[in-house]
Amino acid sequence: MLNEESKEKNSDYYLKLGKSEFHKKRYSIAEKFFDEALNLNSENAEAWKLKGESLLEQYKFAQALECSEKARELNVNDKEIWKLKIRALHRLNKYEASLQCCNEGLNRFPDDIDLWFWRGLNSKELNQEYHSFLEKTLELCNEELHFNPENIDVWRTKAVTLWWMGQKSRGIRLL
Repeated sequence: MLNEESKEKNSDYYLKLGKSEFHKKRYSIAEKFFDEALNLNSENAEAWKLKGESLLEQYKFAQALECSEKARELNVNDKEIWKLKIRALHRLNKYEASLQCCNEGLNRFPDDIDLWFWRGLNSKELNQEYHSFLEKTLELCNEELHFNPENIDVWRTKAVTLWWMGQKSRGIRLL
């Protein structure tokens, strides 16, 4: 019988294996390792988050949402967990709930580029005013790129934001 310390070490071991498979884009294998980690330590917010990310990549949106909710119960201060929930809700066409989650997330992380982007995208899906949110996304992208011009994720977000703003040719040139 494993003691609590051994369970936690073994849980971390399976978490590392899952991360490795996740980065290799072997999401179903990663999911199994995250399950093993969670069997040993169901309070592991990182394992819940990464399992949710794996499920999202496999188009299992409802299951990804469940994982995001469990992860958020354990760690409300991880903005990546908030983003996972927002993306899962969006993919389930629950735009109102996704937008509400964006607003709650922005109360905690007011300068997060992705949260502003998703706020704009959800607002657009709900036929609400969205340009100001996407403009804020571009503003934050430009600030970040001023200090870190090699951040490929921000360049990608900027390109996609321009595309959603109707500036497709500008967005495509950035990609």
